[in-house]
Amino acid sequence: RLNREGMQIDIDLIDAAEEIYDKHKEVLKPRFKKLTRLEPTQVSKVIQWLIKDGVPEKKLTKVVMEKGVPTKKRTIDSATIEKLLVDDELTDTQKEVVSIRKAFSKSSVAKFQAFKNLSDTNGVLRDYLVYGRAVTMRWGGNGAQPQNLPSRGCAKNQDLLVRLIKTRDYGLLSMVYPD
Repeated sequence: RLNREGMQIDIDLIDAAEEIYDKHKEVLKPRFKKLTRLEPTQVSKVIQWLIKDGVPEKKLTKVVMEKGVPTKKRTIDSATIEKLLVDDELTDTQKEVVSIRKAFSKSSVAKFQAFKNLSDTNGVLRDYLVYGRAVTMRWGGNGAQPQNLPSRGCAKNQDLLVRLIKTRDYGLLSMVYPD
């Protein structure tokens, strides 16, 4: 029934959120460049910068399986970022660099475009759940997957947040929600 009736997508909210996110990146990018002389999207160079600036390489390394063989790999994935942000051994500058890098790696923001692309002209998203998608025969996503959007750390007053985003006023939004 959910697939048939669909889920209403607030296209105006998505457009406004994308606009705010782009503005946020515009504000952060010069600061990142001033600190590192790098682009926030140059992941391997950011890792090299952090190591050169004194972050122990072991904090940026994890073991991954490649062709069935455990291999050490340098990374600054979301789990690594979260650990670094609370690491008392990092300097404030290193934490700021990691925090800005985090802002540029939000995969949930990329899903906005998927919602828009997959919804119909009335802004309704249909056929986004598939039963038996996994071997366990549980429900899985198809295309845009709202069930995978982050739920932790959401604003306490979501109605206020939505209204602020729809104003497209980055300054006002960043005053109320500085993070």
